[in-house]
Amino acid sequence: MSNTIIFQKATRIEGNANIQIEVGDGEVKTARLSVQEFRGFEGFMRGIRAEYVPHMV
Repeated sequence: MSNTIIFQKATRIEGNANIQIEVGDGEVKTARLSVQEFRGFEGFMRGIRAEYVPHMV
């Protein structure tokens, strides 16, 4: 027998994510992270010096 644990709207990342964990026989069978939003910071930060990034984003 397996149980599924779902955490919706995990917010300690940029955007939101869902975490789904399937547990069976006392151990984790699967774990999935689904990020729902694309922020795009990586794309417009290409070529920018690293020390400027925190201020810009």
